[in-house]
Amino acid sequence: MMKKNLNVDAMILDLRNVQEDFLDRYEQIKLDCMIALTSPRVQTLLSQHNISLDSMLCKNVPEEVSVGVVNGKVTLSSASQTAAGQVLVVNGKLMITPDAAEVLQKYACILVNGMIYCPQCLSAVVSARCILNGKLAVYPDDAVLLPGSSIKLDNTFLLRAQSRLYWNEHRFLAVDPRLDTAALAAKGCSFSAPKAILCASLAPVLAPLFPDSTELIIVPDGTAVVEDDLELTASSLRRYGTRLYVLGDAVILAESADLLAQIEFLHVTGEVELPDALEAAFFAIPELECGKVVHEDALPKQTRAKAKDEEPDPDTVTLSGIQLTL
Repeated sequence: MMKKNLNVDAMILDLRNVQEDFLDRYEQIKLDCMIALTSPRVQTLLSQHNISLDSMLCKNVPEEVSVGVVNGKVTLSSASQTAAGQVLVVNGKLMITPDAAEVLQKYACILVNGMIYCPQCLSAVVSARCILNGKLAVYPDDAVLLPGSSIKLDNTFLLRAQSRLYWNEHRFLAVDPRLDTAALAAKGCSFSAPKAILCASLAPVLAPLFPDSTELIIVPDGTAVVEDDLELTASSLRRYGTRLYVLGDAVILAESADLLAQIEFLHVTGEVELPDALEAAFFAIPELECGKVVHEDALPKQTRAKAKDEEPDPDTVTLSGIQLTL
């Protein structure tokens, strides 16, 4: 009887206990995963068979070691309970608090596919203990972590502000001229992030509340920050006004010539797509800064082919899941 092929698709694939008789059942084996757990014995075994292993992270872990797998968000602190010598696999976000040093030292290894939030004081320990496929965000030890892509500093924020250092992994926004900056500064709070977008009238008081490492972007009063892509239409102009800071791409429609003439300030962090006929009007905007300008006429015409359901291959066994053990 002909042997079948085996395709395995998983987020986390534990191969540590795989045996030769299992591998011998298949002609070809294709393993596709984010994280693969193997052992020296298994790696030798795999090399002796027709096996393709494609993984983001591959780690040798003794077969007797306990492996904890979490999909989602995990927080490690001094209150976290774990036995010494374990391996932790996180497919998502790992939040580490400044008091977690002893807990980190207990783990033989931590594998993360996603994001690690780490206090400055533990960055060396994290580098030694963790294998990361993703991004590491290091925050000040005494900071209050504020989640989100942007944090708005306005009078609502002022109501709960304390004498603390506030940190965000992306940016702070302060573009509402009604913000009582004197009251905010009097509360003793400070801020840290890679970037801060401040309107001109608020900048003199707010700028000193950020460290030198924060890039300060000063925009004219009345500027609206669009936290997404923007399609320039009459309704978007009514919503945001004529001074725009776009955190994404912008699309200028062919019928937007009259709208372009109304814009006073435009900053686009991403690309701008517009027709050739509107190029002169676009570059006539008084205050303009953007990324790459893509002419609509030069864009490739995309055709949508009707997707066909693939017929299952009778000669192939397929296994898929978030976490699989072979």
